Amino acid sequence: MLSLRQGLFAKDSPATTAWTPLDMLNDADGEDYWWHSGNGVYQDDGVSSVPFHVDGGEDASIGIWEPYKNIGNASTRVFSDASAAGKDFLHDQGYVYSQDGENSKFTLLDGVGGSAVQFEMSNFYICMRVRFSTFTGGSDCFYQDLDNPTRDVCKLINPTTIRMKINSGTNRNFDIEEIQLDTWVTIEFQRHLNAISVFVNGSASVSNTVIDSGTSDLDRIFAVSDGHVADFLIKSNSIPSDDEKTKLRNYLNNFGNASYGSASTFDKIDG
Repeated sequence: MLSLRQGLFAKDSPATTAWTPLDMLNDADGEDYWWHSGNGVYQDDGVSSVPFHVDGGEDASIGIWEPYKNIGNASTRVFSDASAAGKDFLHDQGYVYSQDGENSKFTLLDGVGGSAVQFEMSNFYICMRVRFSTFTGGSDCFYQDLDNPTRDVCKLINPTTIRMKINSGTNRNFDIEEIQLDTWVTIEFQRHLNAISVFVNGSASVSNTVIDSGTSDLDRIFAVSDGHVADFLIKSNSIPSDDEKTKLRNYLNNFGNASYGSASTFDKIDG
């Protein structure tokens, strides 16, 4: 089986083979992870089943989504499907996918079959590659605090506004370039020394930057939202360099535009 660096982009974008998002992940225990839809996606019985990228079980319910991490990071973090009965995330030709009207939910655990856990973030950097298939009137959550979603939440208010709330503070609105349905977008959220910024496809929001303090908790992603999640990368206590962010955007854009939806490309990724 090919390694990630050998297989990913080997055909479609050779120039990107020298760098992957793994290069952004430090070995601070429990902090930096990259969930990629071509890695670690298992059916509802967890690790005992065959991963989707080997089995190819299209439209089967997803139980567990395991991340890539730095080899020096000993802590495990996985997303577990916590959706209502019959509303699970599905596998769809290399995507993690919530069908229209399903509002599937991923919850963070400390391992397969483990306990609930959360990222407690001061400085942070989050990048998501998503494609919305519906907009649900200001309720589409990129991430939230499961126990108290009105305390810590980041959501799409409308196609041109992202709202973030930290530690029960003020609602912070970010005016962004318009997000279109059924179109892949790369969205980044970061806070450094209380300065919060949001970027869509590399373009800063009109409101950058907003100053806000307090610890933000994250233990659920894509709640209420419907569509595809291809990548979720988190640095829960550090900020990447501008050069790293540019590389990540190019990486996701190249792969997303060329390959998402291709089962043959999906099968090349080594989990």
